[in-house]
Amino acid sequence: MKVLSFIYLVTKPFRGLLTLSAAGTVATAGCIIYQSILIKNLINAAYTNDTSDLIYNAIAFGILNIVEENAIRRIDMWTEIQYVPALRNTIAQTLFARSCRQPYSFFQNNFAGALTAKVVDCVAVIPTMIDTVLDGWLLGITLVASTIVMIYQINPWIALALAIWTTFFLAVSFLTLSRHHSLTLAARAGVKVVAAHVDAITNMVNVRLFARQREEMRIIEKTHTDYTKLSQNRRWFVLKVNIVQSLSFWIYQAACTIILIALRAKGQITPGDFGLVLSINITLIDQLWRLSEQMRDFSDDWGKVEQALETFYLPLTVQDAPKAHNLQKTDGAISFQHVRFSYHPDKLIFDRLTVDIPSKQKVGLVGYSGSGKSTFVNLLLRLYDLSGGCIRLDGHPIAQATQDSLRQKIAYVPQQPSLFHRTIRENIAYGNPHATMKDIEAAAHKAAAHEFITALPHGYETLVGERGTKLSGGQRQRIALARALLKHAPILILDEATSQLDTITERSIQSALAEFFENSKKKVTKKKRKRPSSLPTAFLPCSIWIVFWCLIMA
Repeated sequence: MKVLSFIYLVTKPFRGLLTLSAAGTVATAGCIIYQSILIKNLINAAYTNDTSDLIYNAIAFGILNIVEENAIRRIDMWTEIQYVPALRNTIAQTLFARSCRQPYSFFQNNFAGALTAKVVDCVAVIPTMIDTVLDGWLLGITLVASTIVMIYQINPWIALALAIWTTFFLAVSFLTLSRHHSLTLAARAGVKVVAAHVDAITNMVNVRLFARQREEMRIIEKTHTDYTKLSQNRRWFVLKVNIVQSLSFWIYQAACTIILIALRAKGQITPGDFGLVLSINITLIDQLWRLSEQMRDFSDDWGKVEQALETFYLPLTVQDAPKAHNLQKTDGAISFQHVRFSYHPDKLIFDRLTVDIPSKQKVGLVGYSGSGKSTFVNLLLRLYDLSGGCIRLDGHPIAQATQDSLRQKIAYVPQQPSLFHRTIRENIAYGNPHATMKDIEAAAHKAAAHEFITALPHGYETLVGERGTKLSGGQRQRIALARALLKHAPILILDEATSQLDTITERSIQSALAEFFENSKKKVTKKKRKRPSSLPTAFLPCSIWIVFWCLIMA
């Protein structure tokens, strides 16, 4: 997505407030111009000893200051308070929603820290970019145009000199902007610095176990060095541009002063005109310097947003079909029909694979490392789309169902489960947010987790740390298994879900699952006798149809 299109999208709810802010900026420019006129009148009145005119203009000047400072600027601050926090929230939600639509490969190819940094960049700089346009560019352009018109009434030659100088000043800023933009993009190696830090910190245990602190520090130092060099190149370029612009102003100011002295000597301008032109020049150069700096900052911010959008708005390779439907009742029959799939065009993982798994079955998927066991499950979960063939669930092509409804029918326990940095209760209930505490404890009992949970200082309210790092591998597996059981999904996939458990605990879990499986079958059989044709999906226990995924090394 293009930067302007994205900004247009996220600012849509705030158009009225932005319009009010723009109106305030134009009013501020008007106040600055009128203040200059009042200063001119005050000087002329003081020069001619016109007391009444002096008092009138002094009162008008004071009132104008009060209006600008306590009305226009306060309204502008009010509008920012109203839309900036809400706009940042909208940006964050929009990018998160886009992330949720990305394929599984997107998160394999991008650092979590780098993605987070790009979201933070967009949230921080887009409101700043809008403020630059409204309070910077709009104010500067309005002020320059109004000043040229005002000075033209004093003397056309001074107005012409001002127009030529401002045109040159802004032209230098615009013409050097593309070069500055390219240097800014190169200096965005700062994102790599963040990624290097996150990668090292995330793997700090490995860094210590292998005594690789110095090597990691060298990697981080190199990224910092690269960033420093690129950043210095950009700053040197800005310094050169500033020197040219500064010299142009002093040339203009000198020429303007000579013209003013000549005109005053001939009596063609008043003392107020003399003071007005010199004072407005100072005000104008200050505004143009700000405008030039804002243009460069805007270029920096544009580059940040552009890079973030290039990442988050990659083409979506896995999408719901245009008329995708929600899966309703599911018996759990799985069928792979002539499935073709490859991660790379020159190496097929599956070539016309056909597999049928009837409902109410326990199936073990066995194969050597790299034979496609993980890919089989990933395709069933539709984390990737097929190159050919079809996968059906109860006869329905999963490509024609919504991704959410498909994954709601499947509970998956990975070999290395990842938990949220939340309480144990919240982690177990993640797949079933309406579960009661009794349901959560029952699932924990089945996963042989209740005993160690209650032994913790805060029990089910214990925070597990980032990705569950406060718990052992076996404890994380049991929490993940309890979460899957509580989901009540018709299909359960276990990826060596007890690989990190001791033998006694593993046997306990297997026994509990077997008992729960038999009890569930009896309950369903009984319910079918009573209501054979209208059994609600909600009454189908999750353990009735289980796909056991056993990853066995060759």
